[in-house]
Amino acid sequence: MTIKIGKAGGQNVFISGSVSSAAKWQLFGGDTNFVPSGNRSLTLSGVIEDGSGTNKVTYGRVANTLGVTLSGAAANTYVGGTLVNIFSNTSNVNANKAGASGTGLLTVNVGLVKLGANQSINGLAGLAGSSVTGNNTNVANQRELGINSANNASYAGALGNIGTGENNLRLVKNGIGIQTLSGTSTYTGTTSASGGTLIAASTSALGTSAAGTTIASGATLDVQANIGIEAISVEGAGVGSNGALVTGTGSGTVGGGVTLTNDAKVGGAGSLTIAGAIGGAFKVTKVGAGTTTLSGAQNYTTLATNEGVTNVSGAFTGGTATVNANATTNFTVSQTLAALNIGTVPLAGLGAAPAFTGGGAAVVPEPGSMGLLLTGALGLLARRRRAQTMR
Repeated sequence: MTIKIGKAGGQNVFISGSVSSAAKWQLFGGDTNFVPSGNRSLTLSGVIEDGSGTNKVTYGRVANTLGVTLSGAAANTYVGGTLVNIFSNTSNVNANKAGASGTGLLTVNVGLVKLGANQSINGLAGLAGSSVTGNNTNVANQRELGINSANNASYAGALGNIGTGENNLRLVKNGIGIQTLSGTSTYTGTTSASGGTLIAASTSALGTSAAGTTIASGATLDVQANIGIEAISVEGAGVGSNGALVTGTGSGTVGGGVTLTNDAKVGGAGSLTIAGAIGGAFKVTKVGAGTTTLSGAQNYTTLATNEGVTNVSGAFTGGTATVNANATTNFTVSQTLAALNIGTVPLAGLGAAPAFTGGGAAVVPEPGSMGLLLTGALGLLARRRRAQTMR
């Protein structure tokens, strides 16, 4: 059976009793608001699709609703997005089939969306107090929230909740859009990004630190808060080659370890602190006009600073440092480097008068006329290209 509903300007579908319908719903008119009333529930196991035009589905706000369940074998296909705005933040919309929210933006303003099946959505928006959660107590079978969007969206609610299985959730960011998370999240699964930008705008935006975050080549994690000891694996140049691990504005801190799975660009226009150890047999390149502070152990092969300011207060034993034009690098503790390569600007800000030791060489490429002061080691390097063994 197919139910066709719609009029210009949208319509409300009031549910006065508990209803379970396997019918196909065809939408017309723009916005369809399903409103279960009283102590009633609504179960829709048929497909919800566009009859014509672009249609949005709202699950409306009526007192004491027992919630909405979306089930069945076939995905919903309407494209106008879904708005969850039910009675309270303890009222549920149970997404028990893949594609429960159609192919548009999911907005959760009031209520709790429980994922009884993996979901792929076109961006996540909504207000603080709402939640999107898992709904499975089997840790080996976590629910996946996939965000696949070319557009930008911001969600202030929580991922995860206190109910049984509600933190059993993992997050996957795909698509070229920007997804901002600013709520208090408690999910325990992994976070991964393979496209676009994921902004962590709160301390627990990435859930607990139980599983860590992975940033694949071409994606960016923008840290705009102190995200604690979240472990991060990262590679690549990031979106637009502007950094894979950055702080785009304000300040951000990564307190956990950072594992390089290939060469990676870090930095951004804001103030980024990486307090955890950075490890991996790869190169770190500092990009962006902001200040990046590297205060943990530096256990990688090469540091190249291309822009802005880089403060290195963690030991960088045996590595190679290269300072290029338009960049300032401050080594604020003593370092033992394999080599120090200076571009067209000086290495500045010796801070606590570090000593550079070891058998490497300091190299000034042509052309260049500049000076470098190395406290405790021979140190005036001038116009002609030459190498001076550091003591």
